[in-house]
Amino acid sequence: MSHVLDRLKVQESRAALPGLAKRMQTLQMELTREITAARAFTDPDLSPEGLGKRREQLAETARKRADQELTALTAEMRQHIGRVREWAESRRPRVVDDPVQLQKMSLAWDRARAMLDNGRSIRQVLAESSDPAMVLAVREWGPDYLRANEPRDSGLAGYAQRPEPVDYSGLIRSADERLGELLRGEVATAVAALRELDVMEAGWQSRSANVGQQIVGGAHDPLQAAIEAHYAEQMAGAGYQDSGDDTGDSPPTGDAA
Repeated sequence: MSHVLDRLKVQESRAALPGLAKRMQTLQMELTREITAARAFTDPDLSPEGLGKRREQLAETARKRADQELTALTAEMRQHIGRVREWAESRRPRVVDDPVQLQKMSLAWDRARAMLDNGRSIRQVLAESSDPAMVLAVREWGPDYLRANEPRDSGLAGYAQRPEPVDYSGLIRSADERLGELLRGEVATAVAALRELDVMEAGWQSRSANVGQQIVGGAHDPLQAAIEAHYAEQMAGAGYQDSGDDTGDSPPTGDAA
């Protein structure tokens, strides 16, 4: 019974999140509009000094209202995101301290690494494998493999070189997505929920930071703010892109093992 109730609460929270994200967008737009209106306010009966004070009062009223709403929205958003993420993470396949699982994954990783060493890309290995152990192994050890094989300059320059750290979160998302395709059921639901959360949180953080900047009187460019939020969402939901992958998004073709 408890399991059913927990699942219902998760479904309710997941359904509530898009509405909260929409309210954040509305708050952002309304604050921009109200501050713009405050700065354009005019009253022929006021002196220039009085008009300036009145404009600042109107802007400050808008900022205080937005600050209160942002605080309430953030608390509600965190509650729902936390509930969904906790449920989804508990359903996602993971590496545990189990000798049998680790041996199985180690053997699967040996096969995956051989494919990579022979020129296959990470995306190709994931797409062509129907073995969850191999996909989980790529998720676990793939980033370290890629880091160790990052191109460097030859000679002493290569040893001294400190390249910018590469973000391999896309690899994790691609592996999780493949696990969802293979295992289906609650795993697929959990993987989809986690990606939704990542995208939503990225957009939320971008818009929340923008609202916060306006609340303290910072400069605001609506177009730039929209671009930044859109870009953050895109990056948070993107899968792994490998320059050596020439297969695009072709469907899985069977077990590569």
